[in-house]
Amino acid sequence: VRKWTAKTDDMGNAGYLTEKQMANLFNWVYFKDNNASADIIIVEYSDFLCPYCKRHYNNKTLEDIVKADSSIGLVFKNMPLVNLHPTAWLWAKGAECAGKVWGYRSYYRFIDYAFAEESFNDENIHSIVRKIGLDTTKFDACYNK
Repeated sequence: VRKWTAKTDDMGNAGYLTEKQMANLFNWVYFKDNNASADIIIVEYSDFLCPYCKRHYNNKTLEDIVKADSSIGLVFKNMPLVNLHPTAWLWAKGAECAGKVWGYRSYYRFIDYAFAEESFNDENIHSIVRKIGLDTTKFDACYNK
């Protein structure tokens, strides 16, 4: 996405995203390093249980690009592939709750810890919440909705 406009090539028909499509793309997102005013925004879609996503995230591929050029911003969007990874949505929901209750820093800290895990269940979700110093009662109020 460049300067809040984007071209798409859907089935061979190139065009620009509408304002509504742009609004939907950036609805409930957290910008890495709070860089919403960047000229170019990379939107990364990922699944916590995807081994390729995990390797890509842990290698900090996109973060290195963003750090090298301040005109580039980064947004991480959860895209759990529940047909392949049935519990991935639990982690996506956990990250979203960390962000909703405590903001973008907690969202990305949760993601950092989640990608370090090998398996996912309610106990290690709460372990991450405690590791990053979040109030488990507030987290549960969001997570258990």
